Amino acid sequence: MIEKIKIMRAYGILLIIVFFIFSCNKEKTHINTDQVISCEISDSIIPADGLSSILITAMIDQNATERNVLFSTNLGTFRNNQTVKKDSTIKANNDGIASLSLFSGKVPGIVNINVSINDEQFSVERIIRILSLEEFYKHQKLVITLSDTAIKATNAQTFCLITALLENGPNSGIITFKTTRGSFLNAIQDSGRSYQVNADLNGLSHARLLSSTKPGLAFISIICGQTQVDTVIRFVP
Repeated sequence: MIEKIKIMRAYGILLIIVFFIFSCNKEKTHINTDQVISCEISDSIIPADGLSSILITAMIDQNATERNVLFSTNLGTFRNNQTVKKDSTIKANNDGIASLSLFSGKVPGIVNINVSINDEQFSVERIIRILSLEEFYKHQKLVITLSDTAIKATNAQTFCLITALLENGPNSGIITFKTTRGSFLNAIQDSGRSYQVNADLNGLSHARLLSSTKPGLAFISIICGQTQVDTVIRFVP
C-alpha cells in the first residue's frame, strides 16, 4: 500500500513538472504578430500600365535582433537596386523601418503582398488591386491650374507653373505634359516638349513650362491614362 502511494506521488510530481514545462513554453512562444511587425501601403489600387507603383512600408521593433524583412508578391514586381523580382529582402533601418516599391505589371488582378520576419515566423498580408486602364481611369478627372496664362517670350528663365490634380479616382498615376511651343524644365523627351512625372500621394503633379524666345501660342496637353485636358498659354512680346 505504501509502495502504491509512493508511485502515485511520483506520477503526480511528474505530471506537475510536465504541465509546468508546457506552460512555460506556451508563454514564451505566444507572441502576437502585431507586436513584432506591421505594414502600411500607400494605395490600394494601381493601373495595369507596367509603370505605376505603390510604396510598402514595414515597421518592426527598433531593438529587434533580426532586422531582415522579406517582401513577396504574386503579381507585379519589386525593384530594388535595378533588380526586378517577386521577392525582396530589405534590412530595417535604425528606426525599424524597411520599405520598397511594388510596380504594377500589365495584367489586372488581385495582388497578395506578404511581409515577414524571422524566417516567416511572423508575417502580415496586404491586398491591392491592379486594374485595367479602362477601369482605373473611368471616373478619374484632371483639374489643371496655371500660374499664368501669358508669359514673356524673352528667354528660358521665364516659366509658367502647371499643376495637375487627379480627382474622383485613385490618386496615383503617371502624368504626361506636352507642349507645342517652349520646353519643360528637366524634360528630355521630344526636345523638352514632353515631360512625365508620377502624381504624389495627394494626386498632385507639377511641370514648369519654360518660355519660348518667340511670341505665339503654346497648346498644352495633360494626359493621365485615357484622360486628357488641353489648355493654351500665350508667349507675348
